[in-house]
Amino acid sequence: HLKQCMDALHRTHEIPLSEEAKIFDNVAEANRLIKLACATKGNLFKEFEEMFSKVYKVDELVKAEREKYGIELVVSHHDVYEPNFISTSDGDFYLIDWEYSGINDPVNDVTSIFTRYEYDEEIREMLLRAYYGRELTPLEHRHAMGQSILNAFYWISWGLFKGSVGEEDGFFFLTSFCLDKFSISLTDKLLLTIFFAYST
Repeated sequence: HLKQCMDALHRTHEIPLSEEAKIFDNVAEANRLIKLACATKGNLFKEFEEMFSKVYKVDELVKAEREKYGIELVVSHHDVYEPNFISTSDGDFYLIDWEYSGINDPVNDVTSIFTRYEYDEEIREMLLRAYYGRELTPLEHRHAMGQSILNAFYWISWGLFKGSVGEEDGFFFLTSFCLDKFSISLTDKLLLTIFFAYST
């Protein structure tokens, strides 16, 4: 059903933008949730300072890259995983549960799938190719790597917030945290790659 799922994402991303639509900034929303969680969990910004500082740098570069190459924001669902897809008798797939929808990077919804399941690199690459319908360019691949870090960061913050109010959500936190730890291990390479892209 991979093609049907990606078709549903494309239909979402082709919805005309409304002036009233809210921009969903992964890092800004994450910081808001972390601040709330700090009330009961202590200074999480200090506890995770090393990771967060790298995420913030990736955020700056992803946004700059978006502007430099004209990557336009689209309507995004932001909560893309298996339970939020429904199928019809004619074989079409649709997304439900639009609580977190807003305007964001087009690849954000694809990377949202990464943060829910412990997919290996091969499956992540397959999902990206299925969304683009072809092999990715180096720019597209680098951009997707950066956006996946930002997406995982948001769901880490969601898990921290839910835990702070007594509603443990390890499903979101643990998988996202593992992905971000893996991604952060690649962050220095990612930053270097983007640096050279901007210097040429």
